[in-house]
Amino acid sequence: RRANLDITGAQLELDRSMLETIVAPLEHLLRNAVEHGIEDTDVREAAGKSPIGEIRLDATLSGDELTLTVADDGAGLDLGRIRARALERDLIAGHSSLGDDEVYELIFMPTFAAARGDAAASNDRIGLAAARAMIAAQGGSLVLSRKRGEGAAFCIRLPWMAVAGTRLEEIAQPP
Repeated sequence: RRANLDITGAQLELDRSMLETIVAPLEHLLRNAVEHGIEDTDVREAAGKSPIGEIRLDATLSGDELTLTVADDGAGLDLGRIRARALERDLIAGHSSLGDDEVYELIFMPTFAAARGDAAASNDRIGLAAARAMIAAQGGSLVLSRKRGEGAAFCIRLPWMAVAGTRLEEIAQPP
């Protein structure tokens, strides 16, 4: 799969501790966008999309909060597949009446990623549960902000530390 990466806010400078906090989660989100978000070329073309996917990394600073959003123009998260995987792993009961937002949250459970059995679960990738935990340990949050049919967007929010350091563009490399 091929995708373009567009970075806005790349001129923001991050101090070393913030950099260390976001590198692994950011890398995971970018790889997920390519591997799970962007469709195969033929599927994209059948949907009237460019054969090359688009991934955006937007960095903004508002007051004392840094927001990093990784979004792709893929098909978005498949609620049915998430629910089926959760059932397979006994994360929910077959008669579960979870709402859509609650089902989407299951992707952040540690056992959800391990259930995939694909390369992302078996190599050195950290997974969404670990990414969320690493960011939460720094007083931040990682949330899903878009769903099926709209692509996927994950938003990292962290307290801003106004110390000059490394520019975001220096660490955000295409997966």
